[in-house]
Amino acid sequence: MIGAGDEIEMGGLVWRALAVPGHDMEALAYYNPEKRLLISGDALWQNGFGVIFPELLGEADGLAATRETLRMLAGLPIDIIIPGHGKPFAEIDPAFDLAFRRLDAFTADIDKLAWHAIKVIVSFAMLERQRLPVDTFRSFVRELPFAIDVNQRYLGLDEETLAGRVERDLLQVNALRREDGWILAAGGS
Repeated sequence: MIGAGDEIEMGGLVWRALAVPGHDMEALAYYNPEKRLLISGDALWQNGFGVIFPELLGEADGLAATRETLRMLAGLPIDIIIPGHGKPFAEIDPAFDLAFRRLDAFTADIDKLAWHAIKVIVSFAMLERQRLPVDTFRSFVRELPFAIDVNQRYLGLDEETLAGRVERDLLQVNALRREDGWILAAGGS
């Protein structure tokens, strides 16, 4: 089992494993100082970072852990980041600026983090399903345990309001689309 501080060889390069708690309190990233490469996983993307699940589930102080992770990563000399989602990128400072702003917003209003997490979970659940008849989508949302739990803990919306708002928001950002009586996941058929 690889742990923080361990060195491993991948792709002909030696990588140092770094603890990057936040999205997952046991997460690791991999850094190659010679090439100034970071495989960041869900700790940092070009447009943010992974949902801070431990915070929402009451398991750990995920917000503080995420802040420390971002500070540690920002202190590394990095030329290219290979994220867990999205393409590799070289625009390092803007990515950190955006991540810290997003973290500040979630810290100031935990309900924003809760709402974001619910939308992410519904989006991923729809990627698995690919499509649902329009008239069953809201019941699908109401049957997702994580969405219901986080809503009850933080938002307190009635289930129909929750499902309708998720549908509206995900359609607006093109994470879902309507077509011929179906709701489809982005890229679904």
